[in-house]
Amino acid sequence: MGCFRHIDEIVIWSQATDAQKQQIWDKLDDRKQLYLGDTNNKNLTRAQWLKAEKRIKNR
Repeated sequence: MGCFRHIDEIVIWSQATDAQKQQIWDKLDDRKQLYLGDTNNKNLTRAQWLKAEKRIKNR
């Protein structure tokens, strides 16, 4: 099922402030409701992870 965080949120999580983390947490229940019944089992490739990480670092 997954944690319902977007890849960008996962990448920045360890560096996020408490306020940023709370904003992410506040969105998760709505996302979960949107995806209920969906097969959210798509694995993220290393290339996708690195691309997202690069995008975050370049902000």
